[in-house]
Amino acid sequence: MTKGTGSLALILHAHLPFVRHPEHEFFREENWLFEAISESYVPLLQMIRRLLRRGVRVKLTLSVSPTLCAMLADPLLRDRYIRHLDLLIALAERECERNRQSGPLPIHRSDSIPSHSAGGVSVQYVSA
Repeated sequence: MTKGTGSLALILHAHLPFVRHPEHEFFREENWLFEAISESYVPLLQMIRRLLRRGVRVKLTLSVSPTLCAMLADPLLRDRYIRHLDLLIALAERECERNRQSGPLPIHRSDSIPSHSAGGVSVQYVSA
């Protein structure tokens, strides 16, 4: 059997229920949209950009429901998404400061969890 060039077809469908509620300052279900943007749509676009920079041809079929299109284009939800990101950044900054002040927490080694190093990040297990 000889090695040949293969093909991969990505066919994605994106849909979320309509979650726009201007009558509420914070509406929990809007987080579904914000999480989908941050955890699915943006990483997908970043991956495609990386592949293109490496010279990999990318073909993708993406169907987006009218509901999702309307929410992504909505100025109120766009503003609330920026607010959502600002709140996440502020939380991360507070957590960094809290951890700087309290020092590292000891990680207890379990026989089922080996120590490892990946991506330049080393995890060291210490006993308390």
